[in-house]
Parts: sequence; structure tokens; C-alpha cells
Amino acid sequence: GAAKRGLLMAHAANAVGSLALVAVDGLGSAGPADMQLISPQSMDFGKHPREFDYHKGKAGRLGILAGSPRYSGAAILTALGALRAGAGLITLHAPRAACNAIRSRLPVEVMLKVCDDPRDILDESYDALVVGPGLGPCPDSLGAGLRNLIESTLIPTLIDADGLNFVANDCSIKLDERHLLTPHPGEFKRLAPDLEGRCREEAARAFVQRCRATLLLKGCRTIVAKAGQPLRINSTGTPAMSNGGQGDLLSGVIGALMAGGMLAFDAGAYGAWLCGRAAELHVAAHGGIATATDTASQLGLAFGNWRTAQR
Repeated sequence: GAAKRGLLMAHAANAVGSLALVAVDGLGSAGPADMQLISPQSMDFGKHPREFDYHKGKAGRLGILAGSPRYSGAAILTALGALRAGAGLITLHAPRAACNAIRSRLPVEVMLKVCDDPRDILDESYDALVVGPGLGPCPDSLGAGLRNLIESTLIPTLIDADGLNFVANDCSIKLDERHLLTPHPGEFKRLAPDLEGRCREEAARAFVQRCRATLLLKGCRTIVAKAGQPLRINSTGTPAMSNGGQGDLLSGVIGALMAGGMLAFDAGAYGAWLCGRAAELHVAAHGGIATATDTASQLGLAFGNWRTAQR
């Protein structure tokens, strides 16, 4: 099956509500579309459980550059998301001034390294990077190093939060499809002020055509966009997850998926679906609000939901 285009538009979300694909006997497959609903039935990835001889090397090494004295929680939630999504080895790089606050609450499975120059991360052997959650305003002393890291790395790199603000302030930074930018609407406005006023779907298409990076535009219908590909529109999520930290958790989840070998475009779509479903599961079981920590606690069940629905 396939979702009707109008059902996927952001401005229709309150009228449409939840979306799901179901099989209808006797109908042929849908033709090419410029928009796709992210669901287990419409995507090919995530089908196969880990083989019995799987090990942490296959799960991938993820590097995270995140945190500051004021925003230590963002770094911790990013690491937690990566841990729950199955990264094999996770190293969190944080400024020296933030390390004590981060260390006190960081999951014991995550390594912590002092990082006063982002270029030092280039010497590590990572399979993917997450850059930006909770970094705070980037001082001039770190700007050159951060730019060098973003432009020089050859691995999938997610850029979020203060990393996005840095990119918005330096339009000459070279990006490509390995870079996954994950802005909320306010951050997207800073990245592309000239696209303000256009509908989210049109703005996402225009942005990836000129920027060449992959885009995950957050919202009640999160959009994942890549030049030359149909827009992917997320089918999960709940207003109960409208609180701080969810984006940091999502960054970690997507980072882990990329470290495990997924392309940025696929990892963005899968990660958005998983976090939305995890929050839905928490609310179904407990009611009320789903914090980022609540969402993290249900990620294992969300992975299981995806695989069960693909059978």
C-alpha cells in the first residue's frame, strides 16, 4: 500500500492523526511517489536480527562531540540513545570544563575523553560521528577545529543543535550526503532564512538540492530528505514527547545506526520512527508524558515492533 500525498502534509497533521500502512488484497504496488511514509511495510532496512556471531566491532564505533558546563544533560542523553540503539563502542568527547558534570551521570558503558580541539577526533577510528548536542556557543578558538572536523571526516556525521548553529553562521562549510543535519524548525530557519514561509515539504526539497547534505527536519511529521530521493515522512510520535532532550536522544540513536553501517538517509528515517514508537509505547503503558529517558527505556520494544511488522 501507499499513503495518499495529502495525508502526509504537515499542515494536515491535526486533521489526520495517526497513520499506518495496511495491505489490501488484490491491489498492485503503488507507482513512483515523491513522498513516502516511514513504516516497516514501506522500508527495506531493519529486517534482519543480528547473527549469532555478531560482536561489538560489527556494531560499530561511534564518536560523539557534545556537552558543555551548562548543557551536560544533552551529551548524556545522546550517549544513552546510542547505547540503547546498539552502538558497539561509544566515546563521548567533551570540553574539559564539562567533564566532571558529565562523568557523574554518564552510563558506565560509555568512554569519556577530554576534547579541547575537535581536530583531535580525526585521529580516532570511528565509523560515525555525532557533533553538536549541548556544545553551547562555539568560541573562536574552537571554530577552526570544528570546521576542519566537519569538512575533513569521511564517515557519516550527524550535526545537531549547536553544531547546526555553527554551520548556519558559516555558509561556506562544505557538506555532502554523508552529513545529516537534524534541525528543529527554529534551527532550520537559521540554516535557510530565505525558505521561511514555504511549506515544510517544499523547503526540505529546496534545501537538500542546494546544500547536498541529508536533512532530518523535526516536527510532528518529521521529514527526512536527500537530493534525488522521495521525501520520507515519519508515521510515529506523540504530543507527549514535546519536551527537552528528545532531539539529543534521537541524535544518539541515529549515530548508532550509522556506526552500524546504515546510510545517513536510512538511519535518519529509522531513528525517527524508532524514537516516535518508543514514546508511543511508554504512553500506552503509563499514560501522561514521555520524557527522553522514558523514550530511551522503550527503544528495545520499538526495534521489536519494527521487525515484527515486517514479517
